[in-house]
Amino acid sequence: MMGASAHKIKIKTINEYAEMLGTTPRIVRDMCINGKLPARRIGSSWRILDEGKEITLEKIYRGKDPKRNDLPEAIKNMRGIRDLSDIINICFGVYFLCKGKEVVYVGQSRNLLVRISNHKRDKDFDRIFLYPCDRDDMDGMEGAFIKLLAPKLNGRNSKGKLCGPIAADEYMQKARRILRAMETEP
Repeated sequence: MMGASAHKIKIKTINEYAEMLGTTPRIVRDMCINGKLPARRIGSSWRILDEGKEITLEKIYRGKDPKRNDLPEAIKNMRGIRDLSDIINICFGVYFLCKGKEVVYVGQSRNLLVRISNHKRDKDFDRIFLYPCDRDDMDGMEGAFIKLLAPKLNGRNSKGKLCGPIAADEYMQKARRILRAMETEP
């Protein structure tokens, strides 16, 4: 029998944790493999300890406070420095380059930071948004968003039609659902 002060441990699957974070199971699995979550492999699956702390992708993307002893001497005393090592492992998916309130370009990347730095040379945008998705779904989701949003900076063929990966019906339906949900949010 548990006493009044007993602490109940909660364990989540990768799918449950992905749903809680609002991301994909593949991103959560990568975070488990890279030691970014309190997880253990049991057989062929992962189990994640739910410590009851509020964890969001936003907190992960913000980086963490580095241990001063781990910093190189040259930057050891710098205020506000953040460790962004974790970000590199989860920055993949379909991204949207925006100018004001207009989506001007849709792309995909497995290395978002490098890709965006390349775009800064030849595209005019002031904001970047990322839709994290499984690597296997990136072509389909990118193609669907290009087709639905028709961003002006995405390439066009000689007939003026948008170029991009072919989006199967399942991706078109999913992209439409995502865009409709965004319209109904306050």
